[in-house]
This record gives sequence, structure tokens and C-alpha cells, in this order.
Amino acid sequence: MEKRDVLWKGIIEDFFNEFLEYFFPKYIKQIDFEAGYEFLDKELQKISPQSKESRRFVDLLAKVYLKNGKENWILIHIEVQGYPDTNFENRMFIYQYRIYDRFQIHPAALAIFSDDDLNFHPKKYSQSIFGTKIQYQFPTYKLSDKKLEEFENFQNPFSIIMETAWWGLKKNKLTQKQLFSKKIHLYRKLLLLGFSGEKIHHLLSFIKYYTPFDKSEINIKFEEEISIISKNTDNMGIQERLLQAFKDDGILEGMAEGEAKGKAEGMAEGKAEGMAEGKAKGKAEGIGLSLKIIDLLKEGKSVHQISKQLEIEKNEVLKIKSHLGL
Repeated sequence: MEKRDVLWKGIIEDFFNEFLEYFFPKYIKQIDFEAGYEFLDKELQKISPQSKESRRFVDLLAKVYLKNGKENWILIHIEVQGYPDTNFENRMFIYQYRIYDRFQIHPAALAIFSDDDLNFHPKKYSQSIFGTKIQYQFPTYKLSDKKLEEFENFQNPFSIIMETAWWGLKKNKLTQKQLFSKKIHLYRKLLLLGFSGEKIHHLLSFIKYYTPFDKSEINIKFEEEISIISKNTDNMGIQERLLQAFKDDGILEGMAEGEAKGKAEGMAEGKAEGMAEGKAKGKAEGIGLSLKIIDLLKEGKSVHQISKQLEIEKNEVLKIKSHLGL
């Protein structure tokens, strides 16, 4: 198995709850997380179809329990495909009927395409003969179709994971200096999530090894910078984290340093008790608007009232309300 395959498999298994929340938001309330889940690697090996391609792909089979008062469970079949495969739809269909034959349950499926071929995006398998029709349609996530702003969900590590892979698609268009800068930015973002040291280590490994630097000296420089950031972050309070988050997102432009610091201090003092570190991130069109929204929320104004007063979309208010826990 190639290095990227190992990284994908490992990161999905390490953050499976967050994976489900990120890719299955419509159905997440049906899942019983307290009941746990199980990866069926041995069962998957028995039913896996042979690919005509010599290259590898990532697949996972997981058992997830539902909140229906019974011991029913569903199987979620996951594919991470990193290259075009003309036989892909057929393989997905084979998985589907073999899983059903083995467990007597139709699995939920997801195909994540991490390749850079804009013309490769299979979504269904269909056949028809003498009036008999078969059609199997499965949900997909095409990384190359995504925009950078779609990875702004800081509360879920998969926003950072998918952004890391997204930048990996653009490696040939980036200088090593630019790639270095992107990776540092991603590391700063994952620190804002407030995870334990072990989980941060797993996420950092994905960032480091998914798209490696071409020269060893850059790797050494990256490790040194990571060490410095980690030590500095350990001593950061909420206001410093806010300032760094604003700086990384480019929403401090045009503000004097003292003014920016004062705004961050005010936010930190006002929400220190109820705000989880790592989720202190208010972002709209600019820092001034963001802070105005925060002030109105703290006054007890509703999302609808703020939206109407500032003549902005409700989603902009909801973003800040969600990120700051107001």
C-alpha cells in the first residue's frame, strides 16, 4: 500500500466520528455514537473485487449503530480513489451486492475522489438488457471541484484534512516556499481545534507526509518551525489565539496593531468562561463587521434581528454564533 493510502486509511480510522459528521451531516443524528463502531477489515478482504489496474486504492468498511431502539446497524462503504479508473463504477456495484449477500443489508457508500482529472467523476452503475434494468447510484466527493472557502469549518478536523489534500493537488503550481507557508498555516489551524497531543500528532503527520517537500533541508526547517509554534501556543491565552486566527485569515488588514489587540482582548474577556479554546474564530467580510455582530449577539439580539439591522445574510451571523459559542 502506498504512503498516501496509509495516511487516508489511518486518518479516517483515527477521526471516524468527525468523518461521519463531515460527510454525512444530514444523517448524523440517526447514528448512536455511544454504541461505538467497528471496522470490518477481514470481511472486506473476503469480498473485495480485483481491480484491473495495477495501482492501489483505499477502501474501508465500517459497522455503525443507529438510534432506533433496536440493534440494527448499517454498513458504510468508503472509497478513496486517487486516480482515474474506467472500471470504478463496476467495482462499486460489486462491493454493494457482495456486502448485501454477506450481511443481508444494503450499505451506505461514499466515494472520495482525490485525483486531479476533471473529467473523472463516476456517480452510478447502470445496465439494461431485454427490459431488465439495474442502477446503483452512490454519493461522491470530488476534491478538485472544491473551492478553498469550502474548508472553513474549523470545528471539524476533516476541513483541515481535505484542505491538505486540496493543496496536494496544486503542488506542481506551488513553489517550495509557498508549500511551506501553506503547511504552517494548516498546522496553526489544527491547533485551534483544541485537540489532545496525540490527535494533533496524527493530524500533523497527515499534513507533513501527504505532500512532502522536495528537499530534506526544507523538512528540517518545517520541523523547527512546528516546534517553535507549539511552544508559543502552549503559552497563548484566548486573545493571542484570536489574534493569530485573524492574522492567518487575512482579516486584520487595515487595522492598527494596537486596535487589533484591543479588539481581541475585549472578545477574550467577554467570552473567556464560555468559549472553548480553538473555536474562538469570528469571521465575516471584515473584522469590523465581525465584532459588530458579536456585540449585537451579546446584547441578546436574534440572528434575524442582526441580519436585518446589518443587511447581511443570516448565514454570516450563524457562522460567528457557532464559532464563538455565543
